[in-house]
Amino acid sequence: MGNIIEALCAQDAKFRKDWDLFRTVYGRDVGKWGATQEPDAYSNGKRGFLTAKGDIVKSKEERVIADWLFYCGVNYGPPRVS
Repeated sequence: MGNIIEALCAQDAKFRKDWDLFRTVYGRDVGKWGATQEPDAYSNGKRGFLTAKGDIVKSKEERVIADWLFYCGVNYGPPRVS
């Protein structure tokens, strides 16, 4: 199965993008509801979960949303306060 996926990724850029989206966004376990989440990234004193874009967010759920936006080509950033 791995060899087939690798060959398809090498032959088809759209498949590669879709595969990356699947495995990094939809293929991740977000954990059990209410369970404590263990951060996997630290940067400049900020602790959280590393996104595909390289940002650090507060929860696994935020990471799923940020990764989906990134792989769909949506330019996102932190919310602006007015």
